[in-house]
Amino acid sequence: MEECKKTAKGSEYKGMISTTISSRTCQMWKLNTPHRHRFNNLNAKNYCRNPDGEPAPWCYTTDPKKRWEICNVPFCNKKEEECKKTAKGSEYKGMISTTISNRTCQMWKLNTPHRHRFNNLNAKNYCRNPDGEPAPWCYTTDPKKRWEICNVPFCS
Repeated sequence: MEECKKTAKGSEYKGMISTTISSRTCQMWKLNTPHRHRFNNLNAKNYCRNPDGEPAPWCYTTDPKKRWEICNVPFCNKKEEECKKTAKGSEYKGMISTTISNRTCQMWKLNTPHRHRFNNLNAKNYCRNPDGEPAPWCYTTDPKKRWEICNVPFCS
């Protein structure tokens, strides 16, 4: 069984990854605790899946304070520069420039629409992790969404 996805949304993914981008354990799909949901008939143990068209495979978490979260399922057949080696991805230098919800990243040198302190980051509008977040991220060009995690896959 492949531990990778062929498409960005990963609705075809059938692997056994069962942790989220911030290393939370996935809740069993057949259970309604700690989070009630409508996917109880999904025969997938506690593996990350995308049964409803989210931006990437995801799961409900066992953390009562975090209902669900995207999983970091790597792409199949990717180049080294298009992936991260660690969960936080502070070493990532690739060119992904959209977030997990497909928002475009704001140029790091700009302070519009969001003001910030990373203007000297020489990374165009690519996802980075300059401050220790759970994964690479960026400020978005959406005035209503300041920043968001990016779906940077793990290197396999």
